[in-house]
Amino acid sequence: MRRRVWVVALMILAVILAGCLGEESKNTDVDESNRGTSGQTEVKTTATPSYTPTYTPQYVQKTLYSGSVILPKDTNIVRDSRQTMAVIPFIVDRDNSDITIVLSSRPYGAYAVVLNEEDYYKFRAGEQPSVNQVVMFNGDYTLNLKLNRGKYYLLLAYGASENAEEQTILLHSGVEVIKAGHYLALPFKISENTPEIAGKVIGKEYYRLELNLKIREDLDINILLFDKSEFDVWANGGTATPLYFVKRGESGDYYIVPTELPRVNEEYVLVLDNSYSILTKKTVEYSLYAFVDVVERETIDVEIIESWYE
Repeated sequence: MRRRVWVVALMILAVILAGCLGEESKNTDVDESNRGTSGQTEVKTTATPSYTPTYTPQYVQKTLYSGSVILPKDTNIVRDSRQTMAVIPFIVDRDNSDITIVLSSRPYGAYAVVLNEEDYYKFRAGEQPSVNQVVMFNGDYTLNLKLNRGKYYLLLAYGASENAEEQTILLHSGVEVIKAGHYLALPFKISENTPEIAGKVIGKEYYRLELNLKIREDLDINILLFDKSEFDVWANGGTATPLYFVKRGESGDYYIVPTELPRVNEEYVLVLDNSYSILTKKTVEYSLYAFVDVVERETIDVEIIESWYE
């Protein structure tokens, strides 16, 4: 009886072992050709593929300038006889950057151009810069550029003389008795602070003059125009060069056309000279006018943005 039990147990164990060996043969890839003389079997395994996450570039923006300019009152002004300009410097940090310049002004003909540092200094020196594209805009305008790293200058301007109105300014007026051997000096200077044109833009650097003169004795008087330095020479008895001279002028209206037109921000002196007379005094009524081209000030809002992927 005991022997029969052992036989049954051995049979059950054999069945279990056969099942385990069958499962192992299903899960193992055996290369029979590589079986060695020792009877060992080489087993091939398959590696799990690795995962590399993808990277999406981020679009970054940086404001290089944001503000307003009031032409021509700004920190950097370039002026000539035709235009008044505001200059905004900005620095680009990266190569191949997208530069967006957003401009906003009243519907009024304005101009914009961007110069690199080399061209800007050529322009300041009166040379022709290599840039050949100047943008004219009215109201709101967006300028898109591709720029490499470096320093640049945005120039904003408008053709002031094209839109100017002539402003009449009374410089001097009165009645004077000029004694024999004496003269009457009428100094003047036109600037943006002159009350009659305060708050406006001077369209040209030069202006013209007119003198209305009446000599009550129906006599004559010398009329001279000097710049301030030459007047000082003349007043001290030296040999001076006037910009304008009428010898023994009589009563009338004089449209003064000097050898060099008077310029803004410079000092001049008009002289009614009776120094050549030994005995006769002159009673003169006079009015001296300046005619200046002016336009209203213009405000332009500016934003400069640099954009790139990183």
